[in-house]
This record gives sequence, C-alpha cells and structure tokens, in this order.
Amino acid sequence: MILFFQAFVFFVLYVLFGLEYLFDPIGATQHEFYGSVLKMTYPNETIIKVVFFNFFNFLFLLVGFYIGSKNGNKLPTKQFIQPNPIIVKILINTTISLLTIILLYGIITNGFKYTPLVNYRHNYNFIFEMRIIPNLLIAYFIMIGGRFSFMQKILLFVYFLLLVSFQARSMILEFLGSLIIPILLKRGDKINYYYIGILGLLPFIPNIFIVARYWPMSFSEILSSLFSFEYTLLFNLIVAEVMNSYENAWMLGSSFYSSLFLLLPSFLRNIIGLDQQKHDIYGMILHDAGVFGGGFSLPAELLLNYSWFAILYFLLIGYILGYGRKKILIRLEHSVAVTFIQTSYILFYIAFILSLRNDFGVFIKYIFQLWVIALFLDLFFRRGRL
Repeated sequence: MILFFQAFVFFVLYVLFGLEYLFDPIGATQHEFYGSVLKMTYPNETIIKVVFFNFFNFLFLLVGFYIGSKNGNKLPTKQFIQPNPIIVKILINTTISLLTIILLYGIITNGFKYTPLVNYRHNYNFIFEMRIIPNLLIAYFIMIGGRFSFMQKILLFVYFLLLVSFQARSMILEFLGSLIIPILLKRGDKINYYYIGILGLLPFIPNIFIVARYWPMSFSEILSSLFSFEYTLLFNLIVAEVMNSYENAWMLGSSFYSSLFLLLPSFLRNIIGLDQQKHDIYGMILHDAGVFGGGFSLPAELLLNYSWFAILYFLLIGYILGYGRKKILIRLEHSVAVTFIQTSYILFYIAFILSLRNDFGVFIKYIFQLWVIALFLDLFFRRGRL
C-alpha cells in the first residue's frame, strides 16, 4: 500500500502530465487554479524530453523499491529492548501540548490570515522544526501497540485543527502520516478497496485547506479548483525550463551547497548571523518558467546538477524506501521490537513526498534532523532502560 501511495503521488505530480499531453496537447499545457493561469510555452521537443525524464524517474523509483524489499528480509542478531509505553505517551503529551500552545497563540495574535501566519511560523521556526519529535513518538507508539486515551485523542484532534487553521499542508501531511502509515504497516501493508478509496480522495484534501487564501471567489471557481491538480503543470514547467535551458549545465551539486547551512538549527544560524540564501539560479528558473509560489522541484534540481544521471537518485531513494519498509514488516511479523531509527522510515517516506515539491536542501535538512533525533531516542531509552 505504501508503494502504491508513493507511486500515485509521483504519478500525479509528474507523470500524469505526459498522459494528458498525449491525449490533449492543448488542454494539458494550460491550467487554471483558483484564478491563476499556468501555461506551458515550451517547444514539443522539450515537452517530450520532460515526459521521458519523468517516466524514467518513476520507473527507477519502483525498481529501487523492489530491490530494497528483497534485501531487507533478515532479522537482526541484536534485540532492541522496547521502552515503557507510558514514558513514550508522556513525551507525546508534552511535545504536542507545547506545539498546540504555540499554534494557538499564533491564531490568537494573527487571526486566520495566511501571510501573518507564515511569518509567525518563520519567527518560531526552531520550535516548529521540533515537530519531528512528536511525529516520531506517535508513529513509534502505534508500532509498539500503544493505545491513545480519550483525552489524548482530544489533544491530537485540537492539534490537527490548529494545523489546518495555519494552512500548513506539509505539517498536516507529516502528522497524518505518523498516524496512518504505522497502522498500515501493522496490518501488513496490504492493498484493499477501502484504502484505494481513501487514496482517491487524498489528493483533493490539500486544495480544501487553502480555499481561505483565495477567498472570496465564486462557487463555480472554487468547485473547479478543488478537483484540480495544479502541481501537475506547475512542477513540469520547472522541469521543462531546466530541460530547455540548463539540460547540460552539470552543476554537480553546486546549486545546493549553500543549503547545507540548513543543517544547523535555525536559532544557531540566527546567533552566528548566518543567513542561508538559495542559489540565484532558483529564482531565475522559476521566473523564466512563469512559476510564482508553490515551491521548487526536486527532479528539476537533480536534472540541473546531474543531467539525466538524476534518475539514479530515484533508484537510491526507492531502495531506501523498500528496505526500510521490509525491515519494519519483518520485525512486526516476528514480534520483534522496532527501533526509533527504523520507525524514522515512516517520516523519511513523507519527507520524500514533500521533497517532490521542494528542493534538495530542505529534504536533507529534515532527514538529518530526523536521524539525529531517532538515534538520540534509541540511545536514551537503551541506556536509561525506560
């Protein structure tokens, strides 16, 4: 089921455009979303290259997932001592309560206006970055068979409503993923019609969250935009600009060297006075592609740096996803305790989905923080025997 969802997201964001273009070249190259119009003005030769590039990325992701799944079958020789679920529950309550207070204060002081809320999140960025901790703890708690009390469910629901009020789509997806994916894994990660039905609705949910940004609009405009995939054309525009103007740039990673400063916590960057700036080429590509807002595109950035060898990145990511999933499933099947570093696979999976609409620096920063926190929690519970 996890592979199915990953493939579905990648398909919708990048591959679907190729099918649309095949059957309706004119309709596929112009798209309206909440009043804004996107147009693909590149020559057919460039568009065909984009379609093939996306297809090979998709194919290599699936191949890597398959190979990884075949190599994750062995049980470990060392057993991890499962921590006390009560301690995990207390940590969840504490961290979620803190974030709930911060979110609530933001709503009280800024209302429901999107721009002030974005600025508020930026000002408290270090605290919001720590959302990895409760998300990882929640996923782990479910994996070890923990059950949430009624009051905990209320707390989690309030936290979710506040995330929706902030229109923080990435944070919403991370939170929902930490709740849903562990349940799927505990049930063997099997596909059924119920899951496919939910999957069919999921792509439209983010569009509901952002209606307030474009209000007021007519009912017909809102309805047509709700059932729309603006990313299908938006991110392919970015790939098309790179393919058209920078296909042989071979920047070899230099476009995201400055992003490595993101590995430092935001409060340390502020103390040092280190203002992380993205490479100028990002703005140039977005401007020339006619894309204003919505993030960058990881496939486009990899194409910019490594040309068509970028497809090997998706082979590697597919392998990690397949290997991590199989490691968890084999442990659950034999009733062996999972570790936090293995549970981090769940958030790694979500981070990769989000990276498809962002750049490499943001992805690396998130994964670095995730693995540091997971390793710390493993060490903390192992040494403390809690």
